[in-house]
Amino acid sequence: MDAILDAAARILEVDGLAAANTNRIAERAGVSVGSLYQYFPNKEAIYAELIRRSERTMTQMVQASVEQVPEEDFERQIETGLRSIIAHQFARPTLERTLSYLEATLGLDREESEQDRRIVELIARHLTEHGKRHAHANCSAAARDLFGIVKGMIDAALQFDEVDRAGFEERVILAVFGYLYWHPLLKTQHRV
Repeated sequence: MDAILDAAARILEVDGLAAANTNRIAERAGVSVGSLYQYFPNKEAIYAELIRRSERTMTQMVQASVEQVPEEDFERQIETGLRSIIAHQFARPTLERTLSYLEATLGLDREESEQDRRIVELIARHLTEHGKRHAHANCSAAARDLFGIVKGMIDAALQFDEVDRAGFEERVILAVFGYLYWHPLLKTQHRV
């Protein structure tokens, strides 16, 4: 299964979406088309699993990096998480751009919105747990805003072939902390 997914990812990344079909994916994976169909009924199922795998990998990267930062260091946890997300997206930008397109066109919006909802809930919980003195509803709205800011910036960076990763990281961090600092209900007493 991993060989099939790796082959499909490589074809999407190097040759593009138009070049990807089950015969080519099977050939690149070194398996028969019949074996491919034992795992996936069609190429769309392969794409859906590639999207899920990418999201799992990114989530694991973020969790592992944030766990290395002391809980009381709120800003560093946020910076570390943001840098992990960006590192994941920039590691294979062509593939991530294609997967983003496929996610929208394959009708995976329901799965995506569930994943996004979980991420927003984690952000809201993180804001609440780190000394923000306001209602949880305000943290939820702020978490949605922050998620939208980061997702929008990453989508734009991939669309426009951003090459200055360090500069992009700094812009994302500035946008997030600017929001946290200037939001009337979230003004932080931490450094910004």
